[in-house]
Amino acid sequence: MTDSVPASAGHPALDEPVPTGPLPLDPAPRGDQPDDDRPVAPASGQTDRKWLRRLLGWRVGAGWLLLYLTLSLILRRDLLPHFATVTLTGGEGDPGLFMSWLGWAAHAITHGLDPLRNNFVQAPEGVSGVWNTSVLALGIPMTPITLWFGTAASYNVLLILSPALSAWTASIWLRRHTSALPAGVAALVFGFSPFMLAQIRGGHLHTTFLALIPVILILLENLLVRKDRPLWPTAPLLGLAIAVQYFIGSEVLLMLALTCIPVVLILAGVRRDVVRTRWRRVLAAGPVALLVAALLLAYGLSEQLSPRYRIVDPVISPVSHYTVPWGYLVHGTDNLYFGGKIARATLSPIENGSFIGWPLIAALLITLVVLRRRVLVVGAAAVVAAAAVCEVAPRIDLGSGRTLALSPLEWVQQHLPLTDNVLPVRMAFIVSLAASLVLAAGLAEMIERVRGRRPGRLVVNRTAGTAGIALIAVALLSTAPGKSSPVGHVPAVPAFFTDGALQRTVPQNATVMLAPMATVSNLHAEHWQSSAHFWFRQLGGYALRSNEDGSPNFYPRQRVLVRLFGVDGRGAAYSGPLTPALLAAARTELSDSGATFLIVGPSESTSAQVSLATQVAGRGPDRSVGGVELWDLRVHCVRPATVGPLCPAEQLR
Repeated sequence: MTDSVPASAGHPALDEPVPTGPLPLDPAPRGDQPDDDRPVAPASGQTDRKWLRRLLGWRVGAGWLLLYLTLSLILRRDLLPHFATVTLTGGEGDPGLFMSWLGWAAHAITHGLDPLRNNFVQAPEGVSGVWNTSVLALGIPMTPITLWFGTAASYNVLLILSPALSAWTASIWLRRHTSALPAGVAALVFGFSPFMLAQIRGGHLHTTFLALIPVILILLENLLVRKDRPLWPTAPLLGLAIAVQYFIGSEVLLMLALTCIPVVLILAGVRRDVVRTRWRRVLAAGPVALLVAALLLAYGLSEQLSPRYRIVDPVISPVSHYTVPWGYLVHGTDNLYFGGKIARATLSPIENGSFIGWPLIAALLITLVVLRRRVLVVGAAAVVAAAAVCEVAPRIDLGSGRTLALSPLEWVQQHLPLTDNVLPVRMAFIVSLAASLVLAAGLAEMIERVRGRRPGRLVVNRTAGTAGIALIAVALLSTAPGKSSPVGHVPAVPAFFTDGALQRTVPQNATVMLAPMATVSNLHAEHWQSSAHFWFRQLGGYALRSNEDGSPNFYPRQRVLVRLFGVDGRGAAYSGPLTPALLAAARTELSDSGATFLIVGPSESTSAQVSLATQVAGRGPDRSVGGVELWDLRVHCVRPATVGPLCPAEQLR
């Protein structure tokens, strides 16, 4: 929210000296400005200057965007030589999960399907797009790139755009509170933060594409404290931004709400005089924004809360493992250039983005002391501290096995549904966002001191300003990128899935048991399915679903088939005995799931998979074509009763 102290000499409000006493959140009404928010028409000269400032502002903004894109390209330069065939981890693990969802979004909207219900993986029941990190709000606009160049190219584009656009929108938000240079520099603290670097290393699109977060803050400020912004279209745009962020990453949206709501309430309690002048505007705009968001989210929320998909237990349990010791705030991992290896404990480097560092902490504390009379700076610093406490989740030992939680997030998670899915360590993005605001204010103050625009001795001010700028530079340097995730070629696609043989052999939308079965450990089958433009449904898939008791599960429902046809991270297949009971259970799962084809694709364990498939089907493959072995379970059937459910009763007569 803006710190709307009247500016002078063309400098933003944040850079101006603040008088002693309460700091208003809005400029006091002037004689030429009525209290009812109706603006007075500016003179023609003022209008010309306004358009000139807008033009210059866009040019400055474009310059910063170009800089951020350049930094992001340098950060992920290893993706550029083979942009459509190379990606993080070769498309395995979480990167493969996002690639599959990008492919699904493109297929769903081009075929008139419901993007929130994906029964092309983990068939026949399928999975929910709102309980999974489906990033539909990114996948849908990326449809042309996905269809023309493939899911790897689409995924790589988003990986590169995520930090650049996040920093850019943050710079636009910060420029409302300070001048262009401090805003652009401080935006790096958010867009290229240790949190962002860690999440990019893990390939998590839902937690790296944060460009809408500053936009939501801008719209909130417009409604709450900016008299010069009309309710239309600000209020509906806020509802739209909230809805789009939900379909990018609902966890990020929830963390932002848990931060903004108490901040707004505290400010409203402290500044009741501002509330008295703004309550009519908020009362008019709030319901409009909420109504737009509710209309756009109604279907998604109904899907998320429906008994069919709802998960009643935390998706990642125990969530308490996703906290960090205090030392992690000042000791960087190898995600950072000047970091190093620290005790991993239970937290992997792709989640450990909590680093703040002593230089940045010192810069924030100095800024807080120097600008302690500015409500915005004090509030942002308080948010930094509170979010850091949420990451650490400290507890006080009360004796007798009892402890007292000091984390506000932990208190909320005990009473508010769905918040138990928020990982405390991911509150680091709130830390970086609030820290960027404090740092922008501090850098602006130091620049003004160097320029001699602050009262006091010139030599002292310039010395202090230069030292402050140097400290901020060191703080930024301490978060420079270090080690990144290895890249590799995406899985090779057998010709069967791309040369038309699939379409000639398998009916569209048929249910297929595709081996190696797609699971968390191996996503070749999902990549083949995407390359075939989702011609068929498959039993496997790395996606979140609910068990019958509402607990979460990332594995397909066919447990025996997963055991037989799933492979581990090294490509090793099942090598145990195939007992009659195991064989019968596998055939029952195939029959109950409605599978009409069994296909074995090339892998490091092809011979073992073909042998298993031969025993399960009771015969050898019906066709060998395009690099795959295929069994048609609809037509062919062997006589022995041991085949069981694979043979319909009429075929056994």
